[in-house]
Amino acid sequence: MPGSKPPLPPRPCGSGNPGQVRGGARRAADVGRLRSSNQQFVTRERPLDFCLDTVATTDNSNEPMPSRSVLTHRDPSPVGLLLCGGGSRGAMEVGFYRALTEFGVRPDFILGSSIGALNGAYIAGGMAPSELVALWRAFRRRRALALNWAWLFHPRRRPGFLSLAPLRNWLRRTLPVTRFEDLAIPLTVVTTDLEAGRACYWHGQGDLVEPVIASMSLPGIFPPVELDGRLHVDGGITNNAPLDKAHELGARSVYMIECMCAERCPTPLRGWADIVMRSFSIALDSKYRAELKHFHRHIEVHSIRPDLREEVDVLDFRHTEYLIEAAYRQTRARLAARAEPGMS
Repeated sequence: MPGSKPPLPPRPCGSGNPGQVRGGARRAADVGRLRSSNQQFVTRERPLDFCLDTVATTDNSNEPMPSRSVLTHRDPSPVGLLLCGGGSRGAMEVGFYRALTEFGVRPDFILGSSIGALNGAYIAGGMAPSELVALWRAFRRRRALALNWAWLFHPRRRPGFLSLAPLRNWLRRTLPVTRFEDLAIPLTVVTTDLEAGRACYWHGQGDLVEPVIASMSLPGIFPPVELDGRLHVDGGITNNAPLDKAHELGARSVYMIECMCAERCPTPLRGWADIVMRSFSIALDSKYRAELKHFHRHIEVHSIRPDLREEVDVLDFRHTEYLIEAAYRQTRARLAARAEPGMS
């Protein structure tokens, strides 16, 4: 249970010493590990092999669920779930994950960056899709953000005009578990080490909440988070869609939805914030496109590029219902096409 163990720091991937941040990673033999009853990690390989079938499904909500066709295509194992950044657009990952579970897709491990780290923590903790949908529907910006009064009085020590302190408290109340070793599915959280200028990967053991908060701390807006004596900020800056890390972890296929894709803006940009966030989105999308071109030869990538009718600001949580539903239906349509005979 959380709190019953000494407060060990989470371990960066590939580091034998929790006090060191290194760029190494576990190889394929370490991928797809789950806890056994005696807290030891065991390696498993579970291919996703399904027959074509149509069954009625229900969840814990009151709304009826549609029938589902499960996939006949066998995904090369291990299977990774990549959850990238995108702020409020992270709601799309919820609809995306709901559709995946309806089609029987089960990840062997999860990689999360920025808002994807938050969603990954809930999913890896064992939260059902219906519960995650309900959580996002009930979410309000005031539950996550507050003015950073410390920055007003000490701007050099606490840079960032907003604080994620309310979100930190909310996570500790609502996450199924708050320690890496208690997760049902292995999770790696991506942060950016400001001093080293590179991505850092947290997994294995220790507190889960602080790395998740660090992974969501967009510099200039939120203060950096100190982890193991070093300052960390948003993981999306260095690795928003960590295909390279998925490859290092041995993934042969991955599923992801592109929350920060830089499609043409449907409305004119207004103000400095729109321009900065649009530029940030273009930079992240360009890096992802280059990596996708390289890694598609090594990994089978199943990516959903959502078609949205309007631009949604990363801090605008008024469109949650629309984003969840749009991602859910578009993902179902893609998976249903793969489930048809002769499709892969």
